[in-house]
Amino acid sequence: KLGNKRYHKDFCSFVPAKLNKLLNMQMHRIKTTGLPMGVRKTRNNSLFEAQITMFGKNTHLGTFSSIEKAQECYANTRAAYVHKVAEIYKKDVDPLIYENLSTIQPEYFIRK
Repeated sequence: KLGNKRYHKDFCSFVPAKLNKLLNMQMHRIKTTGLPMGVRKTRNNSLFEAQITMFGKNTHLGTFSSIEKAQECYANTRAAYVHKVAEIYKKDVDPLIYENLSTIQPEYFIRK
């Protein structure tokens, strides 16, 4: 047992690195830019762009008048992306991992 985590074969499942990375929020971005993951200011600093990398390709999701709207778009898209990737790995992971990934909600990706 480490801290509040229990490590034992009955409580742990192997998660492929690609799946684990999907849930990494990279919170350092908020500290360095002041913006949430998937959001950046436009070049003239008046609007906010939402963007995401899916299947190795950067995708522009839209331009928004507020950080919150851009973050909501990003979170919705990221949750849908996690669902697609969960389907790809469905046969290769523990059923509980698949269930958790396939039901993840956009709110998981919104940090306040």
